[in-house]
Amino acid sequence: MRELHEEWSVTPERVRGEALICLPQKLVMFVGQAWIAASDEDAVHPDHEHDEYAWWPREIDEWPAEAGETLARMARWLTG
Repeated sequence: MRELHEEWSVTPERVRGEALICLPQKLVMFVGQAWIAASDEDAVHPDHEHDEYAWWPREIDEWPAEAGETLARMARWLTG
């Protein structure tokens, strides 16, 4: 929650940790979901570490090609 507030200027209504994944680079990735109020979508302001962002559709099959199959597979697993 702190990272979302510091880096994106939003305070989620709810956050849920889903998984810790050990990556081949010997890093650990935290996977979680955060819910923000629809009225806060326009209030998202990335900090200086981020140069752009985009809202993707809720339906995973409608995500842009740049999402890639691995991310889509993970999203399906989280919503399954």
